[in-house]
Amino acid sequence: LEFKTQVEASKKKEAVAEEQRAKEEQSRREEDERRREEEERRGSEARRLDAEREQSRLEEQRHVAEEQRRIEDESRSREEQALEQNRRVEEQRRFEEERNSGRRAETS
Repeated sequence: LEFKTQVEASKKKEAVAEEQRAKEEQSRREEDERRREEEERRGSEARRLDAEREQSRLEEQRHVAEEQRRIEDESRSREEQALEQNRRVEEQRRFEEERNSGRRAETS
């Protein structure tokens, strides 16, 4: 009888220990799953932030390129105006020269 009681107690201890191991294993699996989900969430968030940073970088590049084009256009416009002004001045100088040489011819 005592042996039978010890065997039952031993079986009961073993069943309790097995149940405890099963609970611990389930807890480990749940914790692993939670960690995986958290890593996926962080990875997704990191990819979203990377995409936002890339979008900002591209927009900044576009703004810089637009500003560069504007500056180049203004510079080109100023150069064209200066060339036109120089052409007019040269035309006026030739006109004055011709007029003056015509007067000299009249007086000689």
